Amino acid sequence: MRGLLAGRKVAFADAIASRFAYWIINRKGPPDAQVQEALERERRRYLQRIGVEIGFFLALWVAMLMLLPDWIVIVTALVLVMVVPRGWLLAREMVATPALFRPAEAVPGLLDEVARACETSEAAAIYFKEVKRQRRPLMRVEALALVTVPQLDENDWLDQVEAE
Repeated sequence: MRGLLAGRKVAFADAIASRFAYWIINRKGPPDAQVQEALERERRRYLQRIGVEIGFFLALWVAMLMLLPDWIVIVTALVLVMVVPRGWLLAREMVATPALFRPAEAVPGLLDEVARACETSEAAAIYFKEVKRQRRPLMRVEALALVTVPQLDENDWLDQVEAE
């Protein structure tokens, strides 16, 4: 129950972009097809979890209406307080999260920002060259991470083994 009410502390897009930034700084290289599929499965599970939360609250509403029919207005108001924000989040994430894995070329100016980031960060330049070597389009979430990397303190993001 605590997990249902706690919510997600970090937006899904930020969590994925942070993972890419970590890979870029630690020179892990671009994800292969298996990792990309795992990220897509994680996205689907995230959306399913939100849907399950909404279903739980709606089932709770039906149960409360059966047990307390005189309190229909109060029960409905309480459930709406819980369901409407989760429904809004689900709708927003269903639109936003697929866009993370689409090619970055569709966003005007994003590749220019990536080029500037590659000039200031060696790790970003190495990662971008590796993506080009794979002959695949740069994903939007990768571009977001590449643009963000020069602004990060890379020492905070290094693996413990590399930091020592």
